[in-house]
Amino acid sequence: MATKAAEQVSAYGDISSAPGRRSQIEVVKTVATQSSAAILAATNVQQAYDAIAGIVIGDRAVTSNRFGRATRVETTQGRILTLDTRVGGSSYTNGTYNNVALTGGTGTGATANIVVSGGAVTAVTLVNGGQRYDVGEILSAAAATIGGTGSGFSIRVATTSGPINA
Repeated sequence: MATKAAEQVSAYGDISSAPGRRSQIEVVKTVATQSSAAILAATNVQQAYDAIAGIVIGDRAVTSNRFGRATRVETTQGRILTLDTRVGGSSYTNGTYNNVALTGGTGTGATANIVVSGGAVTAVTLVNGGQRYDVGEILSAAAATIGGTGSGFSIRVATTSGPINA
């Protein structure tokens, strides 16, 4: 899957074939400038993610042991920072459940410690914010991971590390 960042780097040539570090840095500055402008102009998370990837590609090209195109881009865009608006549900098994995978939303990898009391989820403590979540998404957990019974639990994503918090 080609991203806008990859297209930008391709438009300025393979950094590994540049005649020297100064030329490489100039290419990276151009890509970073265009990517920064793209972040400000982003209207959705994917556009912002692509713009951030451009900066990461440029940075890795200059700071890696050998100069050249980055082959892998890692970001923490969309990591959940806070949760709010909890609906406790009913008929869950009382207890404390650790590192429960949160389900739903567009992201992956979020986990939380969940406390069930009186058959309803009464507390949710974020353990791992995962990645690529959007503000406002509604998450839940499989009943099997919080006692094997019950339904109706949900919690809303309040803030993320992503460039867009709507």
